[in-house]
Amino acid sequence: MGLNRWLQHRNSPDTHQLVFLTIHTTETGLTKDTPFVRTFAGRLRDAAQGVGAVGLPQATECQIAVHVYGSDADAIFHAVAPIIQAAPSVERAWALVRYGDIGAREVQITLEGAARPQAVGG
Repeated sequence: MGLNRWLQHRNSPDTHQLVFLTIHTTETGLTKDTPFVRTFAGRLRDAAQGVGAVGLPQATECQIAVHVYGSDADAIFHAVAPIIQAAPSVERAWALVRYGDIGAREVQITLEGAARPQAVGG
């Protein structure tokens, strides 16, 4: 989806809910153009197909930030959460689930990724 089309879609009445993801990875030196970021954003796009539109990802050092817009924030979250949790390079992610425009009810959810360091000891 091109930038102009995505911006129009994002602002349409059908896409007033969102899930904002901050994803902490074991990868380093990330930028929006890093192959890992593009591939991971593609997986999120595939998962969200039919329930949301994935925005352009931003990335710094070892984190990716991305918005997913749609008409049902819960459906978006349930579509993308398994991708994040199963990714071998994701340690942890935070999802801010917003049920409307700015000022609407929000819920923050922490997701543990497959690369999460395990506690030592017992």
